[in-house]
Amino acid sequence: MTAAKSPAANAAGWNKDNLTVAWSATDAGSGSASTNPFASQTYTANFTKETVSQQASDRLGTPNVGQGTVNVWLDKADPGITATQTSATWAPHRDVHL
Repeated sequence: MTAAKSPAANAAGWNKDNLTVAWSATDAGSGSASTNPFASQTYTANFTKETVSQQASDRLGTPNVGQGTVNVWLDKADPGITATQTSATWAPHRDVHL
């Protein structure tokens, strides 16, 4: 049981856009019959952080012959920074680097 995420996550495992997870299963013996459910799932909610699992059964009716797990981490918000200063600590000839 494998999951394919589209689009792919960044190096830290996060997605910044809507995410679709497509599940597939193979069975070298009798063949894969189904998963629960055997379909793609789309995630759109901002700040989603969950682990999603699916299970497959084989054509002989054996349940849970395969299981797959994938992290669904979705953060659509752009990073931001806010800085404040007071005139008592600000020197107008100084640069501020963020």
